[in-house]
Amino acid sequence: MRFLSGIKTINRIWERLASGVLVPQGHVSERSRSASDTYLALKQKALDLEALYADAGVRIPAGGDLARLIESTKQLSDAWLQGRADKLPDQTLWDSAHLTRVADAALPLRGTPQEWAYLHKLTNGSLSLLKRESSEAKNFLWELELLHVLRAHGVQAKLQEPPDIVATFDAAEIGIACKKLYSTNNVEKVLSNGVAQIEGTYQFGIVAINLDDLTPEDSLFVANTERQMADQVNEINRSFLKENDRHFRKYLASGRLLSALVSTNVLADLRRESVRLNNARQSTVWMIPGLPAEKATVFEKFYATIMDRPAFRRHPGCHNSWQ
Repeated sequence: MRFLSGIKTINRIWERLASGVLVPQGHVSERSRSASDTYLALKQKALDLEALYADAGVRIPAGGDLARLIESTKQLSDAWLQGRADKLPDQTLWDSAHLTRVADAALPLRGTPQEWAYLHKLTNGSLSLLKRESSEAKNFLWELELLHVLRAHGVQAKLQEPPDIVATFDAAEIGIACKKLYSTNNVEKVLSNGVAQIEGTYQFGIVAINLDDLTPEDSLFVANTERQMADQVNEINRSFLKENDRHFRKYLASGRLLSALVSTNVLADLRRESVRLNNARQSTVWMIPGLPAEKATVFEKFYATIMDRPAFRRHPGCHNSWQ
């Protein structure tokens, strides 16, 4: 069974714990758009992405992951208009959901410096978001997604190496080192590299860690409701922070980094919601209490700005999933 409904956004209510971790404590929901508008909008994103690559002179490799995501999204829209969307394989719907993530992150690159190089990165290696394969494409997608989030919340930010992103906020420059984990065996090395990218150049620094590829391969996340999903995905972040507490304290206690942001994005099946298939992201922030007042103030204002906006992007459909 597949449910055809619109995009739904959920705003989070945040609470700061005594440990310095910010966690979501509630949600406010709002529904918008019709099913047809949603599917047609998805196809338009696929077409816009194709045009972006063509105009930049970057070839999308035939048979590659990006080409597959684009083609699946076109097939989904056309099949829905023809009344045969329920005949499509699950992989087509999964691909179209992931195309949304890629397009939202990549389309703002149009006309930017190094546009050709950036678009090429997204074709370098796996862009299959349910596969657990390390690649430059997925590493760079995380940078683009975070850049998109920052800009969407009014923060002036740009891609710059090193580190990966530089944000200008409250008259301060914040260096953000983006790290995507494929294993829990090298967390300390990841934090060490993040510090090295930032210290000596930026007074304020954040290491932004993505955990998507630590979730089970070729599986969807199952929950009954959107609130249950948010709580369970948030628990992934909190468990990761707890298990690596000593590493975060080692590298954050010195004040060399302002904080760590841990983020997990899953493709989720909500069995009791009218819209079953969702791209769902939860982010949790870590900061050691007792940072210098200047750094603590920048931290509070920065996260207050980026954490009070929609957290989930809905996508039509329904699939079997893991739990």
